[in-house]
Amino acid sequence: RPEAVRRADRGLRRLSLLAVGLILGAILYARRSELASGLPETAAAALGFILLAMGAGWTLGWLVGLDGRDRFTLLLEFAVRNVALVALIGVSVLGRPELVLFAAVFLLLELPIALGLCWVYARRQSRASNTPLLPGENGPAA
Repeated sequence: RPEAVRRADRGLRRLSLLAVGLILGAILYARRSELASGLPETAAAALGFILLAMGAGWTLGWLVGLDGRDRFTLLLEFAVRNVALVALIGVSVLGRPELVLFAAVFLLLELPIALGLCWVYARRQSRASNTPLLPGENGPAA
């Protein structure tokens, strides 16, 4: 059974990314008029939330004495989990579907930030350990 999961892993990952993309596209399309009229405010609020949540994650990790690697993980996880809660609570409890638009804009802003941070972190870890980041690399330049 574990072998079947390993074989299906790549396909399932692609399928899940496609599903997220389709849902995100549907949200943006359905709310296109709201998006057009309120994008600057929504983007500014989302960016502020991203930075505050990432800062809170890192700070909490520092306060409880986690190492840098675990603090970095909390930095990324805090923002992702909190925006999912905003969307879920906004629609199901508060009956405010416009919060889903905020979550969509949040995701579009957070994705490049998180990927960029991951790239920088991985690059720094690679240089610190003197191991190649990708197969075939000669390692960091001295």
